[in-house]
Amino acid sequence: MVFEQDGSISVPAGIPKKPDARTLEYRQTDINTIEVGPNPTASSLQWVRGVRLVMNDGMAVNVGGELHEGEARRIAVGLSNALLEMKANNGKSEAMRNAARYYGAGPGSDSDSDLID
Repeated sequence: MVFEQDGSISVPAGIPKKPDARTLEYRQTDINTIEVGPNPTASSLQWVRGVRLVMNDGMAVNVGGELHEGEARRIAVGLSNALLEMKANNGKSEAMRNAARYYGAGPGSDSDSDLID
């Protein structure tokens, strides 16, 4: 999942119930919480978890599944931290600025959003 500089959310690898999706219909500002939840696919394994975005309108979007609880928790925390950094820096994180300088993209170029995974 990629939090794009323009506020959109890309999902280059798709999401569990929509593997062909490449973007989410929601924007970063629509996300209320990122949390670990039940696995979105039909698995009988109790330890398998998923990661979901809970939106301001109450809808949940499953963005990861078939994960061990520790993996799901690390992903949820990492996404939460990335989202907070994007919001705090208006889409310009320090990592993005450093990568843009290294690759010659320069601050503000359209290619900045390609540098975050």
